[in-house]
Amino acid sequence: MLFLEEIWSRNFTNLFVAPLKVSEIITALTSTALLRTLIGIIPAIILMNPLFGVSLLQMGPPLFLLFLSLYLFGTTLGLLVTSGLLRFGPAFENVAWSSLFILAPLGCVYYPLSILPDWLQILAKVLPLVYLFEEARSILVNNVVNYNNIMTALALNLFYFAGAVAIFYLAFYGARKKGTLVNMGE
Repeated sequence: MLFLEEIWSRNFTNLFVAPLKVSEIITALTSTALLRTLIGIIPAIILMNPLFGVSLLQMGPPLFLLFLSLYLFGTTLGLLVTSGLLRFGPAFENVAWSSLFILAPLGCVYYPLSILPDWLQILAKVLPLVYLFEEARSILVNNVVNYNNIMTALALNLFYFAGAVAIFYLAFYGARKKGTLVNMGE
């Protein structure tokens, strides 16, 4: 979203007045996204107990690991979408919006993995979301913590994050070489 806002406000080229490194752009995007996430999620966690009778704070340390993994997944998805925007321009915005709707059913956000057909379960297991939401359901319903699911999700997220950073670098340097960075907001 932050990158899209820079494009929409036609401010993208102004970012390069200062000698920014690609690593600084990635750091700025991810840290600002974390701040925006915390602003939204902390009040939601506080209001869940009085409004719905569910306290995520009862989950303890696994809650932090689940949120960390979910944040890494969101950051990875954001970097991949940003890479697509750099490479293909604002026309890639449709993919940015539809990516969440494509991943939600496969990530088992709304229902357990066992609901999916066998062939989709195989495909879904490459997504860290499956392990995150299956573990959250297990903790909330059964009061059982399986750290294997949490560690699998973190490992997948770190793997995908490293790949997303590499793809971002390639997309950025490709766009710079083609000269499309200057026309990004136009």
